[in-house]
Amino acid sequence: DGDTLVRIASITKTITSLAVLKLRDQGKLVLDVPAATYFPALSSVPGFADDSPPITVRHLLTMTSGLPYDNDWGPVTFGLSDAELRHLLAGGPSFASGPGEKYRYSNLGFALLGEIVEGVAGMPFAEFVAREIFKPLGMNSSGFVTGAIPREQLATGYYKDGDRFVAEPVEPDGVFAPAGGAYTSLNDLTRYAAYHLAAYSPPGSAETGPVRRSTLREMHAGQAWGRWGTDAPVVRRRPDGTMALSAFSYGLGWIQHTSCVAEGVIEHSGFEPGYLSMLRVLPAQGLALVIASTSGNLSNEQTFERVANLLREHEVFERAPAAPSPGLSAARDTVVKLLGGYDADLVAKRFDPLTQRYSYVRNFRTDMEAAIREHGKCQAEGNIIPMSATHGRFRVACERGAIEFVVFLTPHPTPLIQMLELSREMPVSEKDVAMAGNISASFAANAKFPAKFLAPNVDPKPLEKRLAQLRATYGECSLEKPLWKNGKGEPLFRLRCSDGAMNLRLRLDPKTSLLVDFFGVKPRDYGAVCAE
Repeated sequence: DGDTLVRIASITKTITSLAVLKLRDQGKLVLDVPAATYFPALSSVPGFADDSPPITVRHLLTMTSGLPYDNDWGPVTFGLSDAELRHLLAGGPSFASGPGEKYRYSNLGFALLGEIVEGVAGMPFAEFVAREIFKPLGMNSSGFVTGAIPREQLATGYYKDGDRFVAEPVEPDGVFAPAGGAYTSLNDLTRYAAYHLAAYSPPGSAETGPVRRSTLREMHAGQAWGRWGTDAPVVRRRPDGTMALSAFSYGLGWIQHTSCVAEGVIEHSGFEPGYLSMLRVLPAQGLALVIASTSGNLSNEQTFERVANLLREHEVFERAPAAPSPGLSAARDTVVKLLGGYDADLVAKRFDPLTQRYSYVRNFRTDMEAAIREHGKCQAEGNIIPMSATHGRFRVACERGAIEFVVFLTPHPTPLIQMLELSREMPVSEKDVAMAGNISASFAANAKFPAKFLAPNVDPKPLEKRLAQLRATYGECSLEKPLWKNGKGEPLFRLRCSDGAMNLRLRLDPKTSLLVDFFGVKPRDYGAVCAE
């Protein structure tokens, strides 16, 4: 149940990092000085090369110490003593690169951070964490010392031998406990997750917990680019045809991860024989997710995607946008006024004169007057949607079509408009709709490409090949609704297909209205991380 204890393995590293940052905030430790300042046994360790800098505390926290990747070696190091660690250092550990050069996951580095915490705090690592982290957060079931864990409360971890589940041995902690030795319950772990999620509370909220919210956000922010494996692609296509993106940066004991599911996820997972766990904080959604398994064979990414999709289906994944800042609201009001009639004095008052010097904004007046002439009267649809306090987007509905604006404000005390991007959407014509119907009909099984609708001198072969590819991806399609024409005069339509929705964009000859080219893509939500 929620009070059963599990070993959270490498999620422990986030706790160790919190202990280090707690000491930093107390003025007892500096991140950017040699780690040997606090753990003298490192002073005799030869570096990677003669010109390599010394390992700092920050290097250890961000996995950029130059120590080799040891994710497979780490789980078998539990039980090693402090004396055995010092013996390893005295022999001169191997290095994969110089400090600060590259991210490489290092359990040894976090064992060294545990030694640093003990030396600076003047007490055993587990005692400092219990007093300064677990107790303030109400994590009363959490700890490190294996012998003190009530065995009747500990979930048994297993490995699978054929069809049998075989219990894994419970390993002792030892000097590598700061890398992966914490035991906790799901109730305690969710308290810990909620504490990190609260780092993104509105300004002015009460500070709670071991460190300030700003320190938590500092820990979460990525500092060292990494890949899940030595040769893992950043973008790949799954066997089911969907896209997968996996880009991350390691911060101070945390991973900041972006995928096609969500952007800027703060996370760490953990694996020890018999135990697999995951903690993910989604600041943009105001959610945190904790998963624990005692059979090991669990896909963190697939489990997370299933949960995220379930939450999205029930409209609790996406957070309502924050209220726009006064500067953004004023910018929207200014643009709406300009659409009622171009006013040079209003532009001079509300637009930054310095950015108006750029050549690519010199046609602003011409573009706005063309929009007024071609769209007719316009009015804003709802509030401006903020991307930040100085960046937002809004839409206006017009007599003919619509216009979407993206606005950026200057850093002045009373912000001015530094950049205004507009995307014009014009109604599609009856001829456009007829052409889209001809193309969508060709998605039927064994249907021929409608070559008779091609403009003169257009080679049908590339278009026939593209149609075959889209048919294989989306199946049979029918025209659902027209959307709009973009600024290039290209009409866009929504198609309903047997294997999902598709947006169909046509490129037509302006003289004959015959087909020059067409493109089919999945409908894209504004701000989506991945789009095809």
